[in-house]
Amino acid sequence: MGELSEKSFPWDAEEVGGKFDRVYYADDWMRYFAAFISSGTFLREPTNLQVIANGDMTVTLKPGSMIIDGSRYDNIRDIIITLDPADGVLDRIDRISISWIKSERDTHYVVRQGEFSYNPVPAECRRTAEYKDYIVADILVRAGAIKINQTDITDQRLNSDVCGLAIPFAEINTKEIFLQLQDFYDQTVATQEEWEEEQKETITAWFEEIRELLNKENELHEQHKKDLNKYFTELQKNGYDKLATITQQIINFRDTKEADFMIWFDKIKGIFETDSGGKMLETINSLVGQVKDLHEMLISGMVRERLLVDEEHYLTDDMGNPLLVEFPICKCQK
Repeated sequence: MGELSEKSFPWDAEEVGGKFDRVYYADDWMRYFAAFISSGTFLREPTNLQVIANGDMTVTLKPGSMIIDGSRYDNIRDIIITLDPADGVLDRIDRISISWIKSERDTHYVVRQGEFSYNPVPAECRRTAEYKDYIVADILVRAGAIKINQTDITDQRLNSDVCGLAIPFAEINTKEIFLQLQDFYDQTVATQEEWEEEQKETITAWFEEIRELLNKENELHEQHKKDLNKYFTELQKNGYDKLATITQQIINFRDTKEADFMIWFDKIKGIFETDSGGKMLETINSLVGQVKDLHEMLISGMVRERLLVDEEHYLTDDMGNPLLVEFPICKCQK
């Protein structure tokens, strides 16, 4: 039989005098698990007990598990947590804690609301015999806010001072990792905001350039339209003026030259008679024959003349050719 200060665990209980000689308490099991698993969250899944903004005055506590001094806590579904309204002037910081509460014999989430202040600080992280708070997130509730943004939530799950990871056999201080990650996050957010501001300025300048180009294009379009209207107006006016000039010339010709034209036409219209084309051709052929006869007479030096019976008829041979007499053009030829 060992000393009273000695204790081993676990053994089967035996009934002695109507009572069991081995009784084990929750503290026994908590000491058992705490011996090889440190307190903190399990991070098999990155969303284990993560706090997510919902775009209003609520946040979501994701499913997950943790160990608090050997006591196991599990959340199996999303929990929607409603935060109290913001102040109109001052900020505050609320904490989402997974709290082990001895008097309640229970572990559950608690909203540890901070005080309103121009420079708010979160509520203390309790680690006493009665309360053990493990903070998974701090939430900045800005003055006048009507919703919580994800950037207002500081993830504390890796911060060993208020939470940390559940590590088997050895406790790893994740505070430095948390600080590095937090610093990286802050720098990333700042860089992102700076980049967004630069892009906003660039896009604004680009739109201004486009607006100026469009204004210039509109001005050129309006000027071009005015020039076209002016051109067509002048073209129309010049056309009317030239048409009027040509019309006046025709009228003047009619008034001044029509009489002369009619006199000339009377002189030649007898040539055309009824069959104007046939009469003109006959006249032309007659003139051509006369010219041919004159040419031959000049070459031969002899004048040839038909033997006329009367003014309209002359003698012909059996073939119907006119009988000609010849005599010299001048007396030097015989």
